[in-house]
Parts: sequence; C-alpha cells; structure tokens
Amino acid sequence: FAERDADGEQAEEELVQYARRHGMRLIGPNALGVINTDPTVRMHATFVPVEPLPGRIGLVAQSGVIGAAVVDAARQLGLGISSFVAVGNKADVSSNDLLRYWQDDPNTDVALMYLESYGNPAKFARTARALSMRKPAIAVKVGGEVADSWDHDPENWADDGTASLLLDQTGVVRVENLTQMLYTAGVLAHQPLPEGRRVAVVTNSWGPGWLAVDALSARGLVPLDPIHLDNRAEPEAFAEKLVELYRSDVADSVVVIYAPALESHYRRVGAAIRSAFAQARSEGLSVTTVACMLGEHRTGLLTDPEAGVTVPEFPFPEEAAIALGRVVDYATWRSQEVGQVHELDDDDPALVRARSLVKDWLERHSDQSAIGTEATPAKRMAPQEAIEVLAASGLAPVRLELVTDEDQAVAAANQIGFPVALKATGLERLSKTEAGGVALDVHGDDEVRDAYRRMEHVLGDAMQPAVVQAMAEEGVECRVVVTRHPALGDVLTLGPGGAAFERTGGQVVRLLPLTDADAERVVRDSVLGPLIREMDPSGAAEAALIDLMTRVAALAEALPEISMLRLNPVMLTSRGAAITDVRVTLRPVVVDPRPPVRRL
Repeated sequence: FAERDADGEQAEEELVQYARRHGMRLIGPNALGVINTDPTVRMHATFVPVEPLPGRIGLVAQSGVIGAAVVDAARQLGLGISSFVAVGNKADVSSNDLLRYWQDDPNTDVALMYLESYGNPAKFARTARALSMRKPAIAVKVGGEVADSWDHDPENWADDGTASLLLDQTGVVRVENLTQMLYTAGVLAHQPLPEGRRVAVVTNSWGPGWLAVDALSARGLVPLDPIHLDNRAEPEAFAEKLVELYRSDVADSVVVIYAPALESHYRRVGAAIRSAFAQARSEGLSVTTVACMLGEHRTGLLTDPEAGVTVPEFPFPEEAAIALGRVVDYATWRSQEVGQVHELDDDDPALVRARSLVKDWLERHSDQSAIGTEATPAKRMAPQEAIEVLAASGLAPVRLELVTDEDQAVAAANQIGFPVALKATGLERLSKTEAGGVALDVHGDDEVRDAYRRMEHVLGDAMQPAVVQAMAEEGVECRVVVTRHPALGDVLTLGPGGAAFERTGGQVVRLLPLTDADAERVVRDSVLGPLIREMDPSGAAEAALIDLMTRVAALAEALPEISMLRLNPVMLTSRGAAITDVRVTLRPVVVDPRPPVRRL
C-alpha cells in the first residue's frame, strides 16, 4: 500500500473510498489488528500470541510490533487492557478516532499511545485535550526535543519538537519509553490523583530512602524527610505508620520502600501496605501510594480483589519517582483553568469581507496548476489587504497611510500629525532597520522629505509603497506570529519585537487552538512577562496582549488559507496594544476529496 510506492498509495486511497461509500470504517492497512476484551464483545483479531488481561486501559499503536510487545508486557505487570488497536498506515481510522472513542467508553479509564506521527495536529489537539480533561492519556512519541533557538523562518523549523509542543498543551502525559508508559499507567489506573506535590517516603533503610528523595526532587516534587522504620520492622509497623501518615494530611503521595533484612517478608509487607491503603480509603482519605519492594526486583501490582484496592509496585525508587512525577504533572494540568477559545462570528461582515478578499486574492495570485497540492507556494499580501484581513479579528494597526512619492508622504504626515514613522514595505521586518528602511520620530515636512529621499536612494523599488504612520507610544515591544507548519499545524509564537528579537530570539511557542488561559500562560512563560508587569502593574497591557493573541489565533483558524500572520512590533502600554506592522501570506487549502466519515 502507501508505504511502498505510488501504486500502493492509489490502492490504499481506493480502499478507503470504498469503505466510506458503504458506511464503514477502515483500520490499517498494514495493521496488526484489533482486540476488545469487553465480555459482550470478546474479539481478538490480531497476530499477538498472548491473550491480554481484561482491564480498563486502552492502547493504540502505529507499529504492530510495538503494540504486541506492550500487550505482552502489560500482562506480565498485571495491567488489564480494555481495547487495543494497531492503526498501521492510518488511511482512515487514526489515533484521533480512538481518543474520541475512549473519551465516552465506560470500559476505559486510561489511554496509552505509541505515536510516530499526528496526522491532523489541530484535530489531535482538540481531541486529546477533551480526553485529558476526563481521563488520563499517556504517549510515547518518536522524536526529539525542540532546539533552544527557533529559526526566524518558520519553513525551516525542524519537526522533532512536535511532541513536546502538542502534548504539553493537551494534558497528555509524555513518557520517554514504553517501560515508563506502563509504570505510569499502573499508577493512573489504580490510584487517586494527587492533590499536590508533597511526597512522604516510608522506608526501613536509609539508603533507598534518600535515593527516593533525590529522584523525587529531580521530578519537581516536594519530598519530606524519609520516615525511617527499623531495618527489621515487622509488616504491622508499616501498616501502622502508613495509617498514621494518611490521617496526618502532611503528604499528597506516599512512596513505601521495603528492603528485606535477614528474613524477607515480601508477601506480609505487601499485604500490610494494601490493608493500610484500604483503611485510608474507607475513611475517605485520598493519598496516592506506590510501593518499592527491593531485593526481588518485583514489578507489578499489589492487589487485594476482596478489598478492591491495588497499589503499583516498582523495582527501584527511581522508577517510582518518575512515574509519580508524571502523575502529579497530569493532576496539576487537570486542576488548572482550561479557559475559552475565542471564536469569530461567521456572519460578522468583517469576516465575510476577509474571506471574500482571500478567495479573490488567491484566484489572482496562485499558480492554478498547483492549487490543491502541497507544492502551492505561499505569497505575501499587500499591506492594505493584510490590514483588511486583520480587521476580521477586531484588530487594527496604528493609523497609517500608503504613499508612493515624497509629496504624498508629506501630505500624509500632516494629516496624521507629527511625529510620524516612515517605513518601506518591500522589505522583511527583520532587515528593515539594517537596510535603512525605517525612519522613526520624524518631525516636520523637511524631515519627511529627507527621510523619503534617503530610503528611495538606498532601496529603489523596495521602497514602494511606503508607509507613513503615527508614532506609537513607547512601551514594551513584542512580536506575535501565527504560522501554519506542515507538521505542527497552526503555531503561535510570542517574543521580543523589533530589533530586540533580532538580537535575542527568546520565543514562546504554542499550538492552536489557543484558549485565553493558554495565552495567559504564554505571557507568564515569556521573557516579556516581567517586563510588561514592571512597566504596567495595573495589568492592562498584559490583558491587551492576551486578547490580541486569542483574536489572532481565532483569525488563523477561521481563515485556513493564512500561511503566516505576523504582527511586529506590537507596542504594549497601559493604554493597550498598538500594532505597528502587519504581514500576511496566503496559500490555497488542500481539500480532502474523500466522503465524510462517521464516528467509531
């Protein structure tokens, strides 16, 4: 099929269209198959040689080999599977479909994913966020981390940062390997979510206790000093100390470490831990608990079916700390405000005009033979057209006039009022200052003429048309850009604006859709945050920037033809956000000709 050659790709497409015409969904091709352990279904349609334990964990994998290995490993750890799908080429059914299915599936409490690509990043973001708000999802994503410095040209961005950007925003727990995925799943499937980052360590050996403290600290948790029992402590001592700890409300999670002395009591200590946890639960106490049983290299679950309690078990403190850290991070994400996505009104006359303008512009400027293909190049709109598109979001730049000669420049400056800025439009913003394409704080007719002549002499045709603009009030300069990236989907970046960006970079990157709470966190994480709050303690400037980012994000989603929208610089003051430059590039949208699909 598509993984081999063009003929295979065509055969795959024909197969998908056939299935959709007949109201069916297609898994694969090049897929291992499907497992559903629901007693009313009991389907095992794969080549996996082992039978998974029934349980409440859903699993999707692009690789059949990886999926089979995870099913086998889950069985060895005592973890039960509700359903497993190896999606293969994802010609029709993708991980997005499975996430949507598990969101409403009463038999699934935790979703596991092994991902090699996202397909539709925006759809994944929405679906994964909706699932994570109700149930935890854990992912192993093949790919590295984002480089510290992003290229100024979004077309040159590497795709290996997709995972971190997308998963962090959607609440999906990203783990580094399959072992961590299963360890973390054991905690999420069988323990309550922690209410904070405080962790108590109960141990009968100092060494493992301090190992746990170091590992927990490295994960951003707040460990208390280890509670040390005698190295020959009886199992009852563990139970008594745990119940006392649960009732004290000094910790949100507990790591219990047992190191056998001359005589091992693994079973009895395990039973004591289960008993203490069951006692706490019966009293309405919720403390996440994991165990580390040294010596036997035991991994799995301490389960008491009669009491209905299960405590995950780890071979070493470090593994327990990593899993617990992931769980606390998820609990923290889930407890934070999600916020609202700003949406534009489809009937708003400004948006209707913008859509008509974009359609007409693309018909005039696009290579008709390339329309509908990924090869269609993005092209930049003229300044006035870009301003009209931006108006659909309710935003507008500082007052300006377009001019084509020095007399028009003088007239425009007098109409706007001095001082003014004079700028060339034929240059990229990053090179304007260096190339002599910007003159700021211009006073009087003579200065306007002198500045215009200098630019015209240096820049020639790149001068036209020029912009005469009112000088924005001094403040914190920032740069807001939305770019449609081939792997990431719509990406918003915030960073220092103007020349400061050229020197420092320092962007914060988020994927769309963007809520107002997301935008607030973007500002908080940016190097601009402290500068804005110092300049304007009232919060008006920060609120204006948050509003601007959500509006720009909404515009990009309402007009998918926007390949790049750049506002640079934006001047932030207590009066609000003043946009001084707008750039928009467009590219025709590739339309999927296939019939629509049903939900699973």
